[in-house]
Amino acid sequence: MPLDAPQARLMADIATLAARVMIATYYIAAGFGLLPVPGTLSAHGVADLPILLAFSDTAFQVVAAAFILIGFQTRLAAALLALYVFWSSFIFNFQPGIPEAMAAFMKDFVVVGGLIIIMAQGEGRFGLDAWYARRSRSRGDADLPEAAPAQTPALPQAQPVGFAPPGLRVSAILRAPGPGIPRRGTSAV
Repeated sequence: MPLDAPQARLMADIATLAARVMIATYYIAAGFGLLPVPGTLSAHGVADLPILLAFSDTAFQVVAAAFILIGFQTRLAAALLALYVFWSSFIFNFQPGIPEAMAAFMKDFVVVGGLIIIMAQGEGRFGLDAWYARRSRSRGDADLPEAAPAQTPALPQAQPVGFAPPGLRVSAILRAPGPGIPRRGTSAV
């Protein structure tokens, strides 16, 4: 039984919400797991990571994942988290000779694919940005800019190469002095 357009859109929005919840909860938990607690950083192979960098790493993971979870700036948050996950996994886990490290790299690679899909889909109808847009439209708020109708500016008519307007000879153009250049037989003063 084929779905009609509203049912298909609802199912797509529910699937997007489920993906956002799964990926976001994973990275929120991973972010809190990276807090600088004795033994935690060494378990991740980054024992020499400075405390300030560990806190900023945690903050970025948690904030980006929270934005994805609630649907606020979802595309930007998913894009930034995908870049972060890919490069951090490439730096720490891409070790072709070690199967455990490559398994972690491939897991992160798959998650990056999910983040790219979330980036492409957006938050769907179950996100904060979508809710705010619906609310603003229904109330008629003026705080959202209206999209101007697309207008193509009129372009000047192209003239064929070598065409001179009527009454103007090409030889007159070549002999005309430029600005600040005196004519023959006259002085510049």
